[in-house]
This record gives sequence, structure tokens and C-alpha cells, in this order.
Amino acid sequence: MWAIMKYCKYIFAIYFIFVSCKIFSKEHERDSLLHELHKTILPSDKIEILNLLAEEYFSKDESQAENYASQALFLAQSINDELGEAIAQYHLAGIAQNHDHFDEAFQKLKMAKLGLINSSKSSWIGKVDVRLAIEYKRRLEYEKALSLLLEALDIFTKLNDENTIAEINNHIGGVYFDQGNYEKAYQYYQNSYSIYSEINNEEGIGSLLINLGEIYRLTGKPEDAMSYYKKALLINTNLNREYQLAIIYNNIGNIYLSAGNADSATKYLRQSLTIGEKLQEHGLISSASISLGNLLIHTGNPAAAKSYFSEGLETAGIKSNIGNLRDACKGLSDIYAASGDYKMAYLYHDRFKSLSDSINSVQNQEKITRLEMQYIYNHEQNINKVRKQKKQLRYFLIASFLAIVLIAMILIYGRQKIKIKHTTASANNLKLEKQKLQEEIEFKNRELTTNVMYMVRKNELINIISQNLIKVRNKFDAKLRPEIQEIIIGLQSNFDKDIWKEFEVRFREVHKNFYDNLMKQHPNLTENEKKLCALLRLDMTTKEIAAITHQNPSSIEVARTRMRKKMNLSNTEINLNSYLSGL
Repeated sequence: MWAIMKYCKYIFAIYFIFVSCKIFSKEHERDSLLHELHKTILPSDKIEILNLLAEEYFSKDESQAENYASQALFLAQSINDELGEAIAQYHLAGIAQNHDHFDEAFQKLKMAKLGLINSSKSSWIGKVDVRLAIEYKRRLEYEKALSLLLEALDIFTKLNDENTIAEINNHIGGVYFDQGNYEKAYQYYQNSYSIYSEINNEEGIGSLLINLGEIYRLTGKPEDAMSYYKKALLINTNLNREYQLAIIYNNIGNIYLSAGNADSATKYLRQSLTIGEKLQEHGLISSASISLGNLLIHTGNPAAAKSYFSEGLETAGIKSNIGNLRDACKGLSDIYAASGDYKMAYLYHDRFKSLSDSINSVQNQEKITRLEMQYIYNHEQNINKVRKQKKQLRYFLIASFLAIVLIAMILIYGRQKIKIKHTTASANNLKLEKQKLQEEIEFKNRELTTNVMYMVRKNELINIISQNLIKVRNKFDAKLRPEIQEIIIGLQSNFDKDIWKEFEVRFREVHKNFYDNLMKQHPNLTENEKKLCALLRLDMTTKEIAAITHQNPSSIEVARTRMRKKMNLSNTEINLNSYLSGL
């Protein structure tokens, strides 16, 4: 037992150090940004740093985040920095949303969207689209909300940002859910849940389990719904996400209410209301109050139910929650009708009907269907485009491979031809021995030249193909990129990095004393000059040397002149190649 406690103590200590390091790292990052802010002079740099600070402080200190974003906005407007202004508006809109200032947030997001029209920062366009879509959804403008979400989905699919792709699928599911199209909502919720599960995002999984459970509850499958809620309850309890727990308690309470289990329903609904009041979240308070109102009607206490419905109506108005406003009006209409106050019952029923019609607009649903069909069509077009590009890539690679094989065969053929000539020359009599030896040296020189030219040409071809593939890699679908990367790596693995080392080894085999004699006569030559001397010793032309060393012919000529001066040959008629051949 003592050993276990000691072991746990060590684990706790390691965990504490890990958490402390993460906190220290975040604080160090903020300190670094503040240091850069005070040090930098350029307004554009200040705007970028101020926006980064606003993002850093958003979840830690909202007032500080607002301060930095406001400074960034003022400075960006003063120098007409559209991107900096748009990002600052985005941060300020997020703060306004957190304080239920939805009209202010909506205006700021529209300004941010306008400022990003000419921007190439697709990720920021996508972020603004998502947040703006949430505001359009809140206003029941489902067509605009879905259009923005599909635009954002296309952006983040190209960026391969799985976390944001999952988030957008969740929001699209919410658009269909609000209109009662549970089949479509389930499809997008399931997409989101699958992605979150693949990347092991527990917060995302915890939220999607709630959404999927709610679809089962509203489609008359309480047992399936309860199964999802229990899983969600476990995850969100471990993560200490009180907001999500309040939603789960409310949903479970409604299941018990539908089953006629008033005691269990009361327990869970009051837990939800308690958390909502603790967090001062009007949306949670509104949902729990309306559910308690329905419970009290069920248990025969309409007077108390009226109070809860009124509370639900008031708090739903603060949060602009159209669904809760509708449900509260329905509850109040039923209560007034039961008490004989038909005027008030009609008034609330009329408002209930208006809100229901707004949410379930047939025209909205038709437009949304068209939007989705257009997105699916565009997506299929992109897939066909990728298939075509893949086919073109395959042909390109085959042609490149055949070109490399052809070059290799030509070089091999040339080499074999030289060997045949050498064999024929070796058949001459002893009187031609000196000539044979000279031809052998010339052969080896040509062989050296052929080898180095072959290796350089091969490297150039491999490099050209690799660079072209690297340039076009991001134009292909994300699924093709790993295959393309493997091809690039395969090509680059055939790249000869030690051409000159291999050349010098072979050169020394042919001209054993050349470098020693050269350095004895001219010890002040550089490595590049020694290399040039070796190439000249092989009787290579200026053009050939320029091709091998990747220099201009004029640069080679300058190097030759400089080297003649070092060798004291400047004012003589001695040929440099002949001089080097004699060493």
C-alpha cells in the first residue's frame, strides 16, 4: 500500500511539472509578444502582435483581449491595413457574442468579411465565415448560414484542418436540426463525430454525443438517446464542462418527463437550472425553465408553470434563442387557454405560430437543398479534376522514367563503344606500346569526363523533376500528397551528393601524382582552383566545365585568368592545358 502511495506521489509530481511547464510556456509566449510589441516600430508589425495578444488573452482575460483588439483596430484603420482591421473585428465580435451583444457582433463580423474580400488568407476567411454563419442561423437566415458554412468547409478541406472540418459539420447539422430535418442533421453530426473520434478530440466527442442523443430523443427513441447522454455525461464530467452538463441534465429530464417519471425529471431539470444560474447563462436558464414549466403542467400546477414559462421567455429573449421563445409562448398559450383567458392565449399562440413558421420556412428548406446540391456538384467536379491530374501525373512520371533510362542507355552505349576501341588498340604490336598507353590515358580521361557529366546530368534531371513535383504538390487533393511525397523522396534518394569526391578518387587513380606536383609548384591554390585544374587536365572545354560546375562560361574564363596570374603564366605564351598536362 505504501509503495502504491509512493508511486502515485511520483506520478502527481511529474504531472504537476508537466502542467507547470505548459503554463510557463504560455506565459513566456505572452511575455515574448509583449516584449516584441514594445520593441517594434513598424505599425503593420504592431497590428499583427496586438491581434496575436488578443487571441492569447481571449479565454484568459477578456478585458485585456478587448483592449489589445481595440488597439489593433484603431492602428489598422489609421494606416488602412484591411487584413489587420478584419482580424481585430473578428476578435471583438467574439467578445461581443460572449456578452450576448449579438447585433454588435453581427456588424463587426460583416465588417471583417468585407475587409477580407481581397485577402489571400483563406484560413481567416473561413474563421469569419463560421462565426458569421452562427449569427445568420440565430436570425433564422438559414440559407445564408449554410452558404457560409459550405464555403468555410471547402476552405478548411483544402487546408486539411480536420478539427475545423468537424466543427463545421457540427454547425451544418445544427442548421438542419433547427428546421426539424433530423435525417440531414444526423448525417452531418455523424460526420463530425467520426472526425473527432479519429483525432481523439474529447471535447468535440462530448458535444456530438449530446447532439446525436437529442436527435434520438426527438425522433421517439428515448432508450438510444439515454445511451448517448450517459456517454456524454461521463466525458463532460471528466472534462468538468458544466455548460454541457447542464444541457445533458435538461435532456435527460425531458426523457423522464415524457415517460411520466416526475421525480427523476424534477431532479435532473433542477440540476440543469442550478448550473445555468451559477454560470449566469441565459440560454441554459431559459431551456431549464421551459422544461420545468412543462413538468409543472404535467403535475397539475399551472400557476407555478406560468412563472417558469415567463422566466424562460424573458431569458430566451436576452439570448435571442428563437426555439426557446417559441416553446415558452406555446406553454403560456396553453396555460392562459386552460384558465379561460382566451385573449392572452390567442396572443401567445399567434406569436408561437409566427416563430414556428419562421423556423420551418419551406422556402428556406428549398434554398438550403439547392445550396447543398450545388456543393455536392462542385465537390464531384473537384474529384474529377483530381483524377485527371493524377492521370497526367502518372504519364509525366512514366515519361520522366523513360527519359532517365534512355540517357543511361546512351551513356552505357558510349562507354561500351570506348571499351571496344580500347580493345582494338591493345591488339597492336609492341612498337605501338607508347601509343597504346597514351590512348589508355586518353580513354580514362574521357571515361572520367563521361562519368562526371553523366552524374551531373542525372542529378540535374532528378532535381528538375523533384522541384516540379514539389511546386505542384499542393495543387493536388490532400489524399494524393503522401503518394507524391513518396515519389519525391524516391527520386531524391537517387541523388548523388558526393559527385566531386567520387571524381577525385577516380582522377587520382589515373593521374596519381598530379595533385602532389601541382601543390608543390603552386601551394597557394584554392580547392576550387585545384578542381578547375583537374578538369582542364582532362582537356575539357570552358563550356563543359561551366555546365558541370553550374557557372557561366565567362566566370570560368575569369577563373582561368586569375589562376594563370597565380602560376606566373600571365605574360607568357604557354598554354594552360599543356602546362597542366606536363605536371
